[in-house]
Formats: sequence, structure tokens, C-alpha cells
Amino acid sequence: MKAKDAPLCRAIESSLNVEYLEGALSGTDGPASTGWRALPVLLGVESRTGRFWLEIEGVEPIRVARGQGIVVPPGIRHRISSDAPYPSKGSWCHLQVSLLGALDPFAWIDVPPLADRSARMRLGPVLREMQDLQGGLPGSLLAVMARRKELGFQLFRIVLGFSRVRSHWQKALFGSERILAVLQFLQKNLGQALCREDLAKRAYLSEPWFHVVFKEATGLAPMEYLRRLRIREAQSLLLRTDLSIEEVGRKVGYSDPFHFSRAFKAASGQSPSGYRTRHRRWWVSKP
Repeated sequence: MKAKDAPLCRAIESSLNVEYLEGALSGTDGPASTGWRALPVLLGVESRTGRFWLEIEGVEPIRVARGQGIVVPPGIRHRISSDAPYPSKGSWCHLQVSLLGALDPFAWIDVPPLADRSARMRLGPVLREMQDLQGGLPGSLLAVMARRKELGFQLFRIVLGFSRVRSHWQKALFGSERILAVLQFLQKNLGQALCREDLAKRAYLSEPWFHVVFKEATGLAPMEYLRRLRIREAQSLLLRTDLSIEEVGRKVGYSDPFHFSRAFKAASGQSPSGYRTRHRRWWVSKP
């Protein structure tokens, strides 16, 4: 590590976080499918019995054999199915990876649509133990949480091992430090009415220059970033909570339920209620 990179390394080490959100051991008695979907989180799946297939749009399906694991990055349209006429069972989990409290590292990571067999074999045991921790460990709850955190980082390291980190990521990360306060503010205040002028003032930059700096750091214009952040948080709330559609909309900055539903459908292709119904359960349709 070069001395000039020390501040960046410290920032990464202190803020890189892999959070387990939810998961379960699920099964089907015969052929079934999740349906086509794109999730706002990192999905991990481990095959235990039966026969599973992962499909990514535009890519040949791949079989996930018993004991193997797969991951699907946030926002990737995919479908997981079983064509076996007998029972199939697998564990799944949703994970959130963040950096500097507000950034999604997958914005800079190109994950192959389908990992090779060696990677799937390494992912399987990690995903299995992560889900099995639902039953606890001998000792304290703290030990369970520590082990789950350890497994989360282990999984992320495996993913990095077969992925490509874009060459400009360090430049983007340095640029994000200039707007870090804004990014963290957005994460905590999605329910507020926000405009670019107010965000620029928080960064102590003129509006035009703030637009340039923000887009260099995130790849998106400020208000487009905010829109995507709101929809992503809404997707997460629909999956993880029993809040009403109106309550979800208010929490992410849409006071008008009709406006929220229209914006959500434009971004995800489904109404909020349709998204919750289709994606909250593991198996939702017969192929």
C-alpha cells in the first residue's frame, strides 16, 4: 500500500459494511419459478435438494447443483426456477453492501452474469451457514451476529474474486468524498421534499459545479440518483415490512399515493402492490 493511498484505505476499512437483511429456507413440491424480477439487494441462493436453474436476461440458463451457491447483484433482472417433478429446497438471503455509509460498491463492480462452477462451490457453504445461523450458536446472540458479519465479508470477497472492479473506482470514490455529506443526508431524509439547489448548498458548491461533481462520483445526475434511491428504498420496504403502500410512499418522499404508484411502476414495471405480491414470497408461479 502506497502512503498516498492510506486515507482511502482507512475510509474503506472503516465504512465497508455487509448487512444481512433477511432470509429463509424455502422449498417447492414440484416445478416452480420466482418469475422475472430485479431486486434492490444482493441476493444469495444455495441449493440443498432438487434441481434449480438461474436465468439472467440475455444469458443461457445455468444449473445450480446441490451444495452450490449463486449471487445476483442489485438491479439485475433474473429468474430462479426448478423444473424437477419432485421436491426441491434451497436457502436464500438478502444482503446490503455499502461503503462510506451511502455508496453501493456494485456501481463499480462488474459481476459476471453467471459465476463458474468453482465460484459456486465456494459460495454454497457460506450461504448455507449464513442461513443456518437462524437457529443460533452455542453462546450469546453477539457470537451469532459476529459470525454472520464474518460470513458476509467472506461472501463479498468471493464475489470480488470472480468479478472485475472498474479501473476508475478510486477516482469515483475520491470524488464522492466531496459530496459524502450530501449522500448521507439523502439516505436519512428520503421522506423530505428535496431539490438540487438545497443539495448543492449542503456541499458548499454552486448548482452547476455540484451537478458535475455529483455525476462524476455516482454516474448519475443528483435528482436521478435521488429518484432511484427512493424507488430502491421503497422496494426494500415493500419486501421487508407490512407498511401500507401509502405509508411506504410517504417514507420515501411521495405524499401523493397516485404519484408514488405511477413513479414506482415507471421505474420497476409493476405497481407497488404487484411488486410486493410477486417478489415477497420465494416461489410465486408455475412455469
